[in-house]
Amino acid sequence: MLAACPRLEPELRLDRLPDLDLARVKLSLSEAAEKTGFDAQPVWSGGRITLPMVMDRPAYFFTGGPTVFADTGEVMEPINENQARTVASRFMRLPEDKMHYVPTLSEPDQRTPGQGRQLPQYKYVVDDSDDTELYIQPRTGEVSMHTTHESRLLAWIGVIRYWIYFEQLHVNQPLLYGIVVWTSTIATVLALIGLIIGVIKFRWPKPFRWSAAIPYAG
Repeated sequence: MLAACPRLEPELRLDRLPDLDLARVKLSLSEAAEKTGFDAQPVWSGGRITLPMVMDRPAYFFTGGPTVFADTGEVMEPINENQARTVASRFMRLPEDKMHYVPTLSEPDQRTPGQGRQLPQYKYVVDDSDDTELYIQPRTGEVSMHTTHESRLLAWIGVIRYWIYFEQLHVNQPLLYGIVVWTSTIATVLALIGLIIGVIKFRWPKPFRWSAAIPYAG
């Protein structure tokens, strides 16, 4: 889809997830929630809970809450750069020396307009034929974004221009606000002028016939 933001496709995410080792799951969901003191009730009623393998260990991931290892009940600490590199390497099924670290992303860029609450994130450029870029969340150890040269190009052609989502503009919010307001105002004025001209130029055919040509003069 031309106007879509790059994203981690669900099919790719499922394909790259390691197999869950249920034999190592020692805690139930309720026990994991109790050990952390996290009120999981709001999450159960409207959020998302998953049980993936994180850093080779089964873990409960509570949306909006902590990640709890299902083997010991230990609350997961944010992963560091080296651990994130390992996550990226396993996801891409490539050696770690092909994962090139980019400074930690602390502000949304053109690929992450809706992930402000998930920042900061580690970013890696992959040495492969697709010029892949990966974003990894330190808090969960999950890959949150996967882009290729093709998906980034389509985003520039489509959604980035459509949303005026240029990183330099979003850093300067007053400038962005002014551009949005004035371009919208100009577009509205032009639309009104078009409506007025359409009414002025409208002429009923004489004598009136439904099959007459387009009833506009000039």
